[in-house]
Amino acid sequence: MIAFVLGHEMAHHELGHVRQFPDWYPDFARNSTGYLTYRLAHIPRHILDHPQNERDADARSLELCLAAGYDPHKCIEFYDVAKEKILDLGGITSVFGRDDNILEEQPSIGNLIRHKAKTWLENHTTGYPYLIDRKDSAQRHLEDLLSAPEGTQVFLS
Repeated sequence: MIAFVLGHEMAHHELGHVRQFPDWYPDFARNSTGYLTYRLAHIPRHILDHPQNERDADARSLELCLAAGYDPHKCIEFYDVAKEKILDLGGITSVFGRDDNILEEQPSIGNLIRHKAKTWLENHTTGYPYLIDRKDSAQRHLEDLLSAPEGTQVFLS
């Protein structure tokens, strides 16, 4: 599990998720207006990219764990441990998302769209997909890795 967490953070670096400032930035940001302008201009990119960055870092971490010889199923146990810790802190929505039951009570295309829109907004305002969605995504990626024919590359590029 620790290998998965470390791999996840390493993956953020490898995939370029932590590079916040271009090389020309220090000269531009010598004044507070430059700093503020740059940060404000990148809020939309952060909002749009961050949930997918988390999924990509999870997937790459599994690849790194597998390549290093770790049992990837043990790595995925991270999500179960994280779930228990987050639930202990009262983060039900962070784990499961909103339980608005609207789709069971009144199934319609309009309610489906509203539900999907709420989920997208929550994921993109917090920057993190729901934990159960991250686990599902990681499990699907692991299945792809393990079921790929010999010599086939399914790693993230």
